[in-house]
Amino acid sequence: MEAEARSADLQLPEVAVKLCARCIRFTKDWEAQAVRLWEERIGTKENKQYEAELG
Repeated sequence: MEAEARSADLQLPEVAVKLCARCIRFTKDWEAQAVRLWEERIGTKENKQYEAELG
């Protein structure tokens, strides 16, 4: 995945629609990895604690 660094120049703010579009692409790229990592943690102490906090 190519880095898409943006300027922090407040005079040229990024359009929200473009920012959202980049985020959606990023999440689709990482969805399979996130699912795999989540499934690896099922049953772990950290996962049980997180689920307890959610209620």
